[in-house]
Amino acid sequence: MTTVSQLAMAHGDGGCQVQASDWAHAFRIFVGTSPMERINFWNCRNLRPGWSQATNALILDESFFSDSSLLKQLGNYLNKNNFLGHGNGPHQVALHSIEHTREELCRFAESLKSLTWNSVSVPSTFDSVALPESRDLDHAFQAVSTASSLKLTENFTHLRAEEPPHTAFLDPQLKSYGRGQWIVELVIERHNNLSKYSNVVDVWELPARNKVARAFTKDLARPTRHGRLAIMPSSTDTLLRSRAAGSPSYYDLLLPSDEEFFRHLALNFHRYPDEDVRSSLPKHGYVDIAVSDKGQNLRGVIAMFGQLSVAHEVIANAYWRKVLDAAPERSAAPRIFSIDKLRSLAVDDRDSLVKIAGNNGLKDAKEARKFLQDGLLDTLENLIRAKVFFQIFGWRCGYCGHANSKLFDDMRIKNECAICSTTFHAPIDIEWAYELNAFVHRSLKLNGGLPVMWTLGHLLDRSSSRSFWFLPEVDLFPEVDSLEKNEIDSLCIEGGKFYAVEVKRSVTTFLNAPGGIEKFCMIISRLRPDVAMLSFERYTNDGVDGMLAKQRLADAVAVIRERIAPWTQLEILVAEDVGGFDDVPYDLGWGGSRVRSLDIKRSMAL
Repeated sequence: MTTVSQLAMAHGDGGCQVQASDWAHAFRIFVGTSPMERINFWNCRNLRPGWSQATNALILDESFFSDSSLLKQLGNYLNKNNFLGHGNGPHQVALHSIEHTREELCRFAESLKSLTWNSVSVPSTFDSVALPESRDLDHAFQAVSTASSLKLTENFTHLRAEEPPHTAFLDPQLKSYGRGQWIVELVIERHNNLSKYSNVVDVWELPARNKVARAFTKDLARPTRHGRLAIMPSSTDTLLRSRAAGSPSYYDLLLPSDEEFFRHLALNFHRYPDEDVRSSLPKHGYVDIAVSDKGQNLRGVIAMFGQLSVAHEVIANAYWRKVLDAAPERSAAPRIFSIDKLRSLAVDDRDSLVKIAGNNGLKDAKEARKFLQDGLLDTLENLIRAKVFFQIFGWRCGYCGHANSKLFDDMRIKNECAICSTTFHAPIDIEWAYELNAFVHRSLKLNGGLPVMWTLGHLLDRSSSRSFWFLPEVDLFPEVDSLEKNEIDSLCIEGGKFYAVEVKRSVTTFLNAPGGIEKFCMIISRLRPDVAMLSFERYTNDGVDGMLAKQRLADAVAVIRERIAPWTQLEILVAEDVGGFDDVPYDLGWGGSRVRSLDIKRSMAL
């Protein structure tokens, strides 16, 4: 049933609503008829909690409390419609008035208490003006409005913008007041969803840059404060004209790729006419960007895992980083590991095993060792399925001496040497070896993609439920038809903020590079991101003179801070300072049937 008070509030919300903590947790009854009482009543209705659409306030004359029949009806109304309060306690009702004293309000409250299950009181702020505090404005939320869901193609969609529904309530003689323009605010789901959670779909959470709207539409549009896309639909080909009643409005919408989005964000598309005095202003941005060969390789490795979050949790954890470091530097050399070699790279000293046991709720070092061994098999099994490793068998031909190897899928009981075709019969106790994919080795080890992957995964982890997307290893071209280019390790959006990220193996690598600071500052000045990030795996390559590297980094940060714009935040991330970076997970990254079986046995033993 819809009450009269709810009908009175229909379509009365503003574009943005404030939940005032001092006014949101009780039903307010304003007693009086003065203009100030009415203003307080009107204000309070717009300070209700975001989860509730029911009315949270009434205004009554003092004579109302002298009528027992009306008071009984008010008590029933509060029992059925008021759900405001704190925790599991009774629902709250508070009386307010400017023209009545506290004693009078207490008398009114006493007459109502016996007729309702609600707790009725007179607060100490009974005569305060219903206004939000400054702290409440930081938590403003979008007022509930008429919403509809649409399915889009990834190319181009022409959509009709339905007129605001409250215009349907206008009297016939006032229909002309329904003419004009309105805004359509869009929450657009990302088709390239990077969310870690299966039941959460990321949305396009846009940074505060008007030019990114051109990636989605050619209509008049801009990002809102909350990162949504606000579009002003147009009638035919004329904007802001006097629209006849019933005349439809339309807007166009397309879903850009991540690369196309960052092109609109990083490039300087806008050009003022020569006669415009603003044409002489300094130009920002680049004329073109492209994902470099290294960036394409890194995207390929991430695609092998299915998504960034899985790649980060598995191949970028402490154990598999050690495995990658154990692979030969020369790309032509075989990158083959025996199972014993892989086991030897896992922690095996008692102190480390006790630490793993303590961090993961295991009984002792022996149980931790068992979990690590089974975790290695589970993870290696999944890495083979993802083609990060290949399961192979190798033998040396007894006739020509050639070192042969075959994949698991190609191995037979009867095999031939690749050179002389000498027959080799596979032994029954065959010992498999595991070869690291050359593409993965080149992308992560030789091209330095592993620290970039870890940084992107860390940003994704900390973004929690906020949207995140990125471009890895980007080439930036400052001039047209020029071979000159700059490089940045990643452009990304985290929670609606534009990040430009430079990643280095160590702080000393960055500081010792000639012109490294100057080049970074120049790129940041052109891109003008919200956050300029420097990410390092460690302070030094050899672990020596860490304190000196920290001091040098602090000095460099002061220099960079002076050279970049004040609206750009500078953030320093050092992986070895992040908790858990050097800790080996007991499942080694990819828990499977073996680890789950141990978990079940442990649970049953508790």
